[in-house]
Amino acid sequence: MFNKVEEKPEPRTLKKKKRGRCLKICGDLSLALHLIKQAYSFYVEAEDILKRVDDYLWCLGCNQGKLGCFTTDSVIEGIDKDS
Repeated sequence: MFNKVEEKPEPRTLKKKKRGRCLKICGDLSLALHLIKQAYSFYVEAEDILKRVDDYLWCLGCNQGKLGCFTTDSVIEGIDKDS
């Protein structure tokens, strides 16, 4: 029961995870700077990579970021219309 040997992930898989996570973080930073189109593209690319390496927790973060892009975009459009 406790003698299960855990397999280490392949270096290729780790590199892909690292790239996907970095893209997700770039999306977060872009969203913080209100670069919404760039942020969305970072999130889409990151989610695609992270799904292939079964990193679903970070995929959820990408989905949250994409939702933030839509929300922020609609808030900014509302501000522009009021001005």
